[in-house]
Amino acid sequence: MKHFIATHTCFSEEARRAFIENTKALTHKEMIEGTQTEKAKMVAHWMGKDEFFFCHWLADSEEAIHEALEAQGLADIIVTNANEMVRFVSASDLKDDPVGDPDDELN
Repeated sequence: MKHFIATHTCFSEEARRAFIENTKALTHKEMIEGTQTEKAKMVAHWMGKDEFFFCHWLADSEEAIHEALEAQGLADIIVTNANEMVRFVSASDLKDDPVGDPDDELN
């Protein structure tokens, strides 16, 4: 699976509040497991007080992310821009390999 960062925004403040109300009681585990499909899996979620929120996805494709969101009924209240991130570096998975060139077609 490939790494994606998705930028999400709700269609309105009312939609944003509905999203928050529908998710605020979920445990971290429920939120992560509730997004999984065979082709896409949310692995991190960041939401502040601003208009935009962000998720890290592992997915076969951008379309797989949109399909996962549609399956949850979220496509009706949020707009999503998912971008593949060829370079993924994490403090939780330190490697001795070079980080590489994201423009290299071999990635």
